[in-house]
Amino acid sequence: MLLATDYTKKLYSSVQCPKALPGETVNYQSSILTLGSCFSNAIGKRFTKQGFEVCVNPFGTLYNPFSMSKALYLLRSDCCQWLTDNNLVKVGQHYYSFLHHSKYTATNANTLLDELNQSLSCSRSSMVNATHLLLTFGSAYVYCYKATGSVVANCHKLPAQNFSLKLASVEALTYVMAEQLRALLQINTRLKVIVTVSPIRYLGYGAHQSRLSKARLLLLCDNLQHLFPGQVFYFPAYEIMLDELRDYRFYNDDLVHPSPLAEQIIFERFIESWAWDIPQEQYRNAEKLITMLNHKSRNAETLSEHSKNIAQWIEKHSRNLPPKSVLDRIVSATPLELVEPANK
Repeated sequence: MLLATDYTKKLYSSVQCPKALPGETVNYQSSILTLGSCFSNAIGKRFTKQGFEVCVNPFGTLYNPFSMSKALYLLRSDCCQWLTDNNLVKVGQHYYSFLHHSKYTATNANTLLDELNQSLSCSRSSMVNATHLLLTFGSAYVYCYKATGSVVANCHKLPAQNFSLKLASVEALTYVMAEQLRALLQINTRLKVIVTVSPIRYLGYGAHQSRLSKARLLLLCDNLQHLFPGQVFYFPAYEIMLDELRDYRFYNDDLVHPSPLAEQIIFERFIESWAWDIPQEQYRNAEKLITMLNHKSRNAETLSEHSKNIAQWIEKHSRNLPPKSVLDRIVSATPLELVEPANK
């Protein structure tokens, strides 16, 4: 007879996450670059808080593999292309790029181009040094700008009649991604590519259409694994969310995005399968440090005292802490703060 606790354990471990082999794992010496949907933003930020060296979504949120393949092309070290006026579009008083998320905007075209090209330069350096590339595919639906016929990363709230919506085929998705990964893996031979499908549901297309889109992305991931054995790996974030965390308490109020708890559970599953060789005591102490840094003081005096306590704790546990470079990134990602006074 299966007890309730046994059933719960079985339910929440039904999805198998194959462990990375020695030499493939993510550790404190790794350099990670994430690209893709807002789920990769969430996971990337958790990497940052944990002190990993990570470049998170340099193009902003990208949903479809076509836009992600364009980003990979621009991030390749052999690419000499820079963004120009031809890559921008003016919407009202603001300029945007069809290759980027709408968070990149400015009222002056040159200002925006300077920001985008500076970010591109830094991101290319990150890609050259990257040991792991995490790609999170969000949707197989693509929006094509009718004026050029090109797939866009974001419509930037332009009128819908300016675009045509298409559900890309598995063959087309595989072709555009494989083309860029093949070139990228020839340049950076040590790179390990981890592909995953975003668990975020795109119900704007309809429930059935959303599942069709995800099905094509799952087949894309499977194709890439077979095309690049030992270089491309699949992490089942989508399956963990739908099969293990299917209760709506693991969703935000919109019933579409995973809750912070769900994101944390999926992140922990990733750590278990891809970062298993990090000394557990180091990782646990890093989490304790993050908890202490998250504490907000009510005034300058208590903030100073809390800062001294953290410094003493670090000195006391120095033998079982991550390297100093990791500690510096953790402190930088979670600076000590004062509690904002309540409005009266």
